[in-house]
Amino acid sequence: MLDNFLFLAYFIFSAPSLPVDATLIYANTSLEDVQNAVVVTGAALNLTAQEEKFDFNLTANMPASTTTSVTTLEALPENCGAYNVPNGSECAEGMTATNVTFDDCGDPWTVCRCSNANMTMDTVVDRLGRVPVGLRRYVATIVVLGDTSTHAYTLTNGDIHLFGDSAIETWLHESMHSFDFASGTSVSNSSQWLESIGNDSCAPDDYSLTNAVEDFAQVGVMKLYSLAHYGELPYGWEPECMKNQLAYMDPLPLFNRTTLFGNTCDILGVFSGARKTQAPLYLNTSAVFPLSVSDSPYTDTDPKTTASSVSSPPAATAGSVNAGRSLHRKSLTEATVMVSIIIAAVISRVIHT
Repeated sequence: MLDNFLFLAYFIFSAPSLPVDATLIYANTSLEDVQNAVVVTGAALNLTAQEEKFDFNLTANMPASTTTSVTTLEALPENCGAYNVPNGSECAEGMTATNVTFDDCGDPWTVCRCSNANMTMDTVVDRLGRVPVGLRRYVATIVVLGDTSTHAYTLTNGDIHLFGDSAIETWLHESMHSFDFASGTSVSNSSQWLESIGNDSCAPDDYSLTNAVEDFAQVGVMKLYSLAHYGELPYGWEPECMKNQLAYMDPLPLFNRTTLFGNTCDILGVFSGARKTQAPLYLNTSAVFPLSVSDSPYTDTDPKTTASSVSSPPAATAGSVNAGRSLHRKSLTEATVMVSIIIAAVISRVIHT
């Protein structure tokens, strides 16, 4: 049924993140799917977890892209129908497929939502749009399902299945899996990544210890956090004991801030495995990536600092153009004031002469 089902990732945010047994991973998967799957698990990491789980919130730090069209499809794509009644066991209530297009990409993302899904379609669109376009371009179809617990998995074809009310950190984690397997060869299985793990003494959290694949996705989320927080890790996390894993992420073209938080999925020369690469008809020139470390007037001192606290990048106001994405720099404001002063002086001089 699922010829491209080679990898299955499982992630929990509603409870402490612990390594998950394959039997639990398959709790919402049919026996036939399991028989046709080759699960890449890998060995558990012999490292120390810095924290039990992620307790930060990146919602406000991942500015949402604006939708240009949301279109309901007449029929379910085959890759969604396999999980819908009567074929599959993940959705017993019926499923609807929708194409969602954002202003930063000409290609739409197909969302297949089960009618009993915990997340509304508006929530799904918002959270998908908060995945930075430089990472979102690797995501294929999103399947949204209902459950009393929050978990998710990603297939090697880039399809992401989300159960329950999946927070933005889950979306980012699963999107990292889509990136990891986009070229057909797992980045997280490279000798360089495995060597980075071997040279460190810790990993971000308990779930990172599952294997090198899950650690890659978790460290990727930490990297996204640092890019949105002026290079800082969340309070309580120290970079020293996992410096090699963090250093591995630094040169990856994925984490170029200009393209990661840019205004187009058409990024030339950056990882040919991207699944959405059609440039938007019009570029949104108001899309600005987060401020750099040197721009930050803030410090993170509160153990429970959240994405909406003072340590976060300044949020755009509701009256700004594309309010969810515009982060205006202080230098731009100062320049505008200077220009206004110069113009006023010139006008005054003309009047008096």
